[in-house]
Amino acid sequence: MLIKLEINRKNIEKNLEKIKSINKNIICVLKDNAYGLEIKNILPILIENDCFYFAVAYIGEALEIKKIIQKKYPDKADKIKIMTLNYIEEKEIKKTVKNDIELTIFNFEQLESYINASAKGKKLKIHIKLNTGMNRLGFNENEIDKLTEILRGNPNLEIISVFSHISHAENKKETEEQIIKYDKMMSVFDKNSIKYKFKH
Repeated sequence: MLIKLEINRKNIEKNLEKIKSINKNIICVLKDNAYGLEIKNILPILIENDCFYFAVAYIGEALEIKKIIQKKYPDKADKIKIMTLNYIEEKEIKKTVKNDIELTIFNFEQLESYINASAKGKKLKIHIKLNTGMNRLGFNENEIDKLTEILRGNPNLEIISVFSHISHAENKKETEEQIIKYDKMMSVFDKNSIKYKFKH
């Protein structure tokens, strides 16, 4: 027996409208091929509803978005921003710089690898992930001093954002504890004059 999955455009648009009423600065997560719904099906709905920032798992997905944009929405190409959430192979770093794709950094080995592989004279656009309780990926509280020291010494790194991941959004107490921890970690960035565009 075949199962049919229907994507309801009106529901997606209704959800977008609700989210934008709270905060217009949103990143639409399309990782794992839009959670199995396929990027090619979901991306046009988002673009046509003025969403231009996307997060994906790997560079292949980022390049797929770029390809669709160039083909269907060339007039929007300059507005599009894409960040990768997972580890990118060192050999792919120059490709990310060339295609203006942003990278997520979540440990020291990865950070060193990316710095070594980046093209000289080119800014490497990065997002830094902090672990405040999800305990999956991200820099821990005891690593922040070392991290800020490395960041200060690398002018070719452009920090787009510093962010964390709420582990249990329905649990108010745990969420508040994570936010307190996040703010404490961010204070080290600010104390060391580390520049970033967004925190979330």
